[in-house]
Amino acid sequence: MLEQQQLPPEFEDHELNRRMSGYNEFHLRDTPKNKTPSETNDVLVVYTIDTDELVLIGIRVGSHDRLFPGQNRSKRYRKNDE
Repeated sequence: MLEQQQLPPEFEDHELNRRMSGYNEFHLRDTPKNKTPSETNDVLVVYTIDTDELVLIGIRVGSHDRLFPGQNRSKRYRKNDE
């Protein structure tokens, strides 16, 4: 990630919004060919990068349903912009 400054497209790396605004997420998939990603074979990694230290900071890891159940309107996980 540090050399290319982005992940390959198959990871679907993207910025989050609402309660997770300020963070990014990418998918780690081990989905069999011709199958739909599921709770057990599609893991999300929510992260931010501290560019001052060149450190990838993992915030949360889990399935989409586990990380984002129902509506995600809470400000509990909103990154503070300092």
